[in-house]
Parts: sequence; C-alpha cells; structure tokens
Amino acid sequence: MSLNQKIAPISTPFISPFFLLREIIAQIFVKNWFEKNQLKVLK
Repeated sequence: MSLNQKIAPISTPFISPFFLLREIIAQIFVKNWFEKNQLKVLK
C-alpha cells in the first residue's frame, strides 16, 4: 500500500498527459473516419 501511494503521485503526472493526448488523437481519428464514412454513404 505505502509503495503504491509513493509511486502513484509521481507516475500519474507523467502518464496522464500521454493518456489525454492519446484520447484526443483517437477522438480526432474516429471523428474523421465517421465523417468520411457518412460522406461515402450519402453519395
């Protein structure tokens, strides 16, 4: 427990920006993919 409590505050600031960046990039790719598919379906 104490070891995890010491590691968590140190690791989370480094990990969270990468997770957030990955989530943002994933959402952009998914959004673009859906828009392209909708255009194909409409045409």
